[in-house]
Amino acid sequence: MSELAELVGADHVLTDDSVRQGYETDWTGRFTGACEAVVRPANAEEVAAVLQWAGANGRKVHVQGGNTGLVGGSVPTGQGPAIILSTLRLRDPLEVTGRSLLAGAGVTLGDVQRLAAQHNLVYGVDLAARDSATIGGTVATNAGGIRVCKYGMTRRQVEGIQAVLPDGTVVERMSGLAKDNTGFDLAQLLTGSEGTLAVITAVRLRLSDPAAESVVAVLGVPTLAAALEHAWAQGEGLQAAEVVDERGWQEAGGPDVGGTPWVLLLESDIETAELPDEALVAVEKPDQERLWWFRESQSEVAQRIGVKQKVDVALPMERLDEFTDAVYAAHSATIFGHVADGSLHVELLESGEDEVLDLVVALGGAVSAEHGVGRVKTEAVVKDRGEAAISAMRSLKDAWDPHGVLNPGVVFR
Repeated sequence: MSELAELVGADHVLTDDSVRQGYETDWTGRFTGACEAVVRPANAEEVAAVLQWAGANGRKVHVQGGNTGLVGGSVPTGQGPAIILSTLRLRDPLEVTGRSLLAGAGVTLGDVQRLAAQHNLVYGVDLAARDSATIGGTVATNAGGIRVCKYGMTRRQVEGIQAVLPDGTVVERMSGLAKDNTGFDLAQLLTGSEGTLAVITAVRLRLSDPAAESVVAVLGVPTLAAALEHAWAQGEGLQAAEVVDERGWQEAGGPDVGGTPWVLLLESDIETAELPDEALVAVEKPDQERLWWFRESQSEVAQRIGVKQKVDVALPMERLDEFTDAVYAAHSATIFGHVADGSLHVELLESGEDEVLDLVVALGGAVSAEHGVGRVKTEAVVKDRGEAAISAMRSLKDAWDPHGVLNPGVVFR
């Protein structure tokens, strides 16, 4: 550990048991694993030095940002002596240049959003953990969130990247050129790679014009198909379409919408919104934030009522109701999610994750919509993608990280 202290400074090699515990257990409390130390480098050069040290000393490296993940992807898996490499000090750069934003991997999503707003622009990715989740983590997991129906997943926002390979080599392409057809796009390859190929240290992000002034509406719907009809009625003005089941809505203390199985929250351009008469409508910002709170509190609500397993999946639009009906028939659960992009969060109050994931595969869905594979879905992803695709991915992992230093046990079984 003294050698690591020379690389990053003694104050940034954390070995005390009580300090390490906050890093060794994920947000859900479901996944934990011991490490020798938490190491907090301040720049790409220090990251490179730490990875070189790890390779030379037989240590595994688990990369961790804000530790808001839900699939155990950033805590040790027990596959050899390990350290956690925290990216929280990688906060440079943080600046807007033209219609792009440069951010160190440790900058939070919320800080990126606020800086973009200062320039009358927006960053198109948003999620409830915005003030804890780091940009590096959201890029590494290709995060989705509540604005995918308007802006797309994180991958669509990434214009450039700086990263450190397992052997300590720093690679960078941050020019943000609109046309750049010179070989493999490493930024896109590393987006969604879950820290298995390299440590992302900085990114260049696309910014967009702000959406039109919006209205937020809440209404009860009998089915997810009905929710989708209301969402599509908004046309290009749709900014978000979220659903919460009746139990989750009631547990959060949401306003009465008539006792329907589902509650739909719509955000749409105020000039073009097509809302039914029975919708509860909010135009003023404080009222909108209050309605959004009932949706954004759902993960915490599930924790409070005793969630055992949190499952994040995507389904073909036409099979959403078939999926949820089958889940409710077999399991005690609450469900919420992003109906306009077919992404749902199933909060199981008992065991049953494997059965739910098998159902997803059978219905032609994806076993992970936005949280990633982590260490939870290494079996399910094989059923989803197939042995040949996983073998191709594994060949990339083996080529870039032949000694298996980075995030062992994540993505691959």
